Amino acid sequence: MALSLRVTQEDRTEPSPKEQKCAKKPGMLPENITLESARSVKTLYLVDASGFIFRAYHALPALTSAKGIPTGAVLGFCNMLSKVIEEGAPDYLAAVFDTGKPTFRHALFGQYKANRPPPPEDLVPQFAWIEKIVEAYRIPLLRHEGYEADDLIATLATKAREAGIEVAIVSSDKDLMQLVGPGAYLLDTMKNQRFGADEVTARFGVRPDQLGDWLALCGDSSDNVPGIPGIGPKTATKLLLEYGDLATLLASAESVSSPKLRESLVRYADQAQLSRRLVQLDHTCPLSITLEELHRDVRAPVVEQPTIERGADVGVVDGARAACLANEPSQRDPIHAPLWEHLQGDATRRLAVEGFVDDPAATAPELVPDLVTRIDDSPLFHPSPPSAEDSSSSRARRSPR
Repeated sequence: MALSLRVTQEDRTEPSPKEQKCAKKPGMLPENITLESARSVKTLYLVDASGFIFRAYHALPALTSAKGIPTGAVLGFCNMLSKVIEEGAPDYLAAVFDTGKPTFRHALFGQYKANRPPPPEDLVPQFAWIEKIVEAYRIPLLRHEGYEADDLIATLATKAREAGIEVAIVSSDKDLMQLVGPGAYLLDTMKNQRFGADEVTARFGVRPDQLGDWLALCGDSSDNVPGIPGIGPKTATKLLLEYGDLATLLASAESVSSPKLRESLVRYADQAQLSRRLVQLDHTCPLSITLEELHRDVRAPVVEQPTIERGADVGVVDGARAACLANEPSQRDPIHAPLWEHLQGDATRRLAVEGFVDDPAATAPELVPDLVTRIDDSPLFHPSPPSAEDSSSSRARRSPR
């Protein structure tokens, strides 16, 4: 896969306003990238979408629309995408989702992630909304049966680094910190933290390339990875600092000074090796998409201006595209501010609003009640009104999982 990384004649000699803004934002540019070189070094942002949705859901209050539609995770996801696009200005971008189905890891270990409860009922309908928003942003939405989102991210990150492209992984997942290294870092947008190799080592006491062995030793309760009983984070760190890697440690188990620890390493060696396979990221997922297909022009508007005929129902137009406009300040007409300010507390209606009146500055506040009613009652929020006899099946069809 050949990708040109040359600075073309179209590149500006002076930093753009967006580049200047990125330079002022801590963590948005890798430490080894300066503003002078930012225009020639391309960056791929890989969004761990599934992980972020759950995190946003639990971090934000239970927001709903006037009709009771849950919107908390939608709002959090939109804010994250706006931050990534506006501040990160990625050259390449993809949102990666889990399939919600068993993967090759379940075949290895039937109890893998068996301790996880099903998604909360009020989160389930938000998945479909978020996917529509991703599509409206013209961001490739990736998933692959048999693999987790982490595997797709690992595969794309590997290809990008081989092509000389910097990789930013938008996530807080410690499993993905295994990918951190030269040309790749992890970005936690909710905490505005950037994890390079030094930050990973400071957190876990081991290098990113040792993190898989570390997880295999102490296990991971969130994924039901067993590890070795009796070995916690501190002991795992100490052992890896002394022996270097899991294979060497297990081969040298008889030389471990602590009798109890020595016994555990010998007794649970097979379990440790299984755990290592469970936390190992697959860098060879059979993806048909190429890096070029993830390319985006960071200088172009986030979305095309939606066509809205005067007098049309606000919610009937492409609500997801209007969502992008609502979330991109640079794309909002300032004269619609009164209407925007009134509606911004309601995440779902926020996604559909694109105000249009003859004199917005004077009349928008007066039109708010009518617009709110039209938005809430529009087909955008009731795409398939069920008949009395098939209401239950219609509800089932609207469920994304």
